[in-house]
Amino acid sequence: MENYNPLYDDCYFSEEGGLDESVWVFVRGNRVNRFSLEDDIYTGETGFGSGLNLIALSQYISSEMSGYSGTVDYYSCEKYPLTPERVETLFAPFLNRNEAEFKKYLEFYSMLFENLEPGENCFKLDLFSVKIKFTLYYGDVENALSSIIDNRDIWFLDGHDPEKNPDMWSDEVFSLICSKSHTGTTLSSYTACGMVKKGLRKAGFFIKRGKGYGKKRHMIMGEYLSTE
Repeated sequence: MENYNPLYDDCYFSEEGGLDESVWVFVRGNRVNRFSLEDDIYTGETGFGSGLNLIALSQYISSEMSGYSGTVDYYSCEKYPLTPERVETLFAPFLNRNEAEFKKYLEFYSMLFENLEPGENCFKLDLFSVKIKFTLYYGDVENALSSIIDNRDIWFLDGHDPEKNPDMWSDEVFSLICSKSHTGTTLSSYTACGMVKKGLRKAGFFIKRGKGYGKKRHMIMGEYLSTE
């Protein structure tokens, strides 16, 4: 199965439509349309994978926030980067959505992969006419979150099933996410398991459950209500 990650015995995204799932869970789940057309949007992500969430966010802003003139500051992390060939295979079902932009991204990813070094890797790119300041931290999630300087406005928590990748969903990770947030910061995740909801609430987020994408019954959305 092309969408399968044997390292975590899990799929990268829904077989029912990975791009639409990313928009539903991460973009709409974070109410990205709440930002003005001039706002810079500071995004944090735990688990970059193929970069599908970056594409979903850029495509959404381009189509649903016409005239957006801000910059997306996108900070993500990945411990086991995919090869460009693997990413291209994963994206095969989505190429008809905008082949030119997907190919532009694949060219960018190939360059990124060839020059990848441990720690922060910083680039600028234009995707779907959206200006992006992109940072990929190559290494452990806790080191990545500790390295972020600016507070994030939104979080994409996308690190495979918590039971299969527990390091991505630890209390330490939740605490670091809160420390890099501000009042009004939002988050979303495809997972709605109890330990994740409990851990995020303990760390300082208000968490609610929403309808999941496709056959997935539930997902979670959250908002950081206080910096105290």
